[in-house]
Parts: sequence; structure tokens; C-alpha cells
Amino acid sequence: MKLVNEFAAVEVVLDHQANGVRLKIVDLTRGDQAVYLDPVHLEALVWADPAELDRLTDPDHILRRLDADGPTDRAKGAR
Repeated sequence: MKLVNEFAAVEVVLDHQANGVRLKIVDLTRGDQAVYLDPVHLEALVWADPAELDRLTDPDHILRRLDADGPTDRAKGAR
């Protein structure tokens, strides 16, 4: 499933390669950035403080992180 708006474009797929089902979310604007979320990660999002989620999606925060860390490839577990 692809989700796109004026700020982001991602593809979400069910991944069955691990011990259990998880979501694989790929950044379609870059194509090389992905994250895998298992049910524990997803439940944590449900209970997360909305202010913390807002901080994670703040464009200034994202740009500062990318400038400081460089691109990461969380799909492979390496930077």
C-alpha cells in the first residue's frame, strides 16, 4: 500500500521473513531508507505522547538529524 501526501511518500507492506509478521515501511522519496515495525513497536506508537510524535515529524528536527548523522539504512541495521 502506498501512502502519499505533499510531505511524504511511503510504501507499507507486510513482511513475513522474520519470526512473526511485521510492517516494512519504505521511504519512496529516497528508496533506500526502510524500517521494520513489529507489533510491539506499533503498540508503542499507539501509546506514545503526541508531542513526541510531533517532534519526530518536525522538518527542522529531521534535517538536523540527517546533517549530523548522515543517511542511515535501518533496514540493514547499519549506518
